[in-house]
Amino acid sequence: MERLPSSRDDRRETRHEIKLPSELRQRSSRARAVLSDISAHGCCISGYEGHVSLHAPVHVRPQGMEPMLAWVRWKRGDEIGCEFARALYGPVLEHLVACHGTPVEIEARAA
Repeated sequence: MERLPSSRDDRRETRHEIKLPSELRQRSSRARAVLSDISAHGCCISGYEGHVSLHAPVHVRPQGMEPMLAWVRWKRGDEIGCEFARALYGPVLEHLVACHGTPVEIEARAA
């Protein structure tokens, strides 16, 4: 697994588990995947079988939304961790969680 020094226990905010069909685009390649957890500042993409480079810019397009610029921060098998270039607007995040979320949350680290 390639990743930056931080770990899942080192999150700055709560991530919400969701299942939302998405598309991931890097340069001219596109692939379908599933947005599997999300916060205002990033997400985890599952089921991606293409190649991505660490620190590379990608566009994440959840079904029914416009593409969002993000940076690849880690990858493990078919999972990719991305940090959004711009934080998601609170009501948009709440809507995604309400429509596509599961009741389990991955807790943020204690302050």
